[in-house]
Amino acid sequence: MPEGYVFEAEVGNDSDRKFTVEVPAGGVKEGDLFLVPLPDNIDTPRLKIPTGNWKDGLCSFFSHGICHAHLCCSIFCTQIAMAQVMKRFQLTWIGEPAPSSAAKSTFLIVVALVFSYSIYAVS
Repeated sequence: MPEGYVFEAEVGNDSDRKFTVEVPAGGVKEGDLFLVPLPDNIDTPRLKIPTGNWKDGLCSFFSHGICHAHLCCSIFCTQIAMAQVMKRFQLTWIGEPAPSSAAKSTFLIVVALVFSYSIYAVS
């Protein structure tokens, strides 16, 4: 295709998410790859959620032993476990979607809040 040619492209073989692309300088030949930025108005999924089978079974929570760190954290420190999940889902400490740079501090903020509340509740 010659340089400047405009055509319609799909995002990941999804015919519902199309946008227009302009061929870069120098043109392209069949089989060539080139990158273009996605327009802001394209509806892209925020999370890539795996589908299919579960990694572990329903009663596999003791597969690493009764004192496994993740099991103990989820039983005794649910807020800390939730903070870890929120960080992985790129949420702020109040549960709003955020860019990854803003979500980096979610875990530390929640830990500080839990620690502060614990100290306040004891005194």
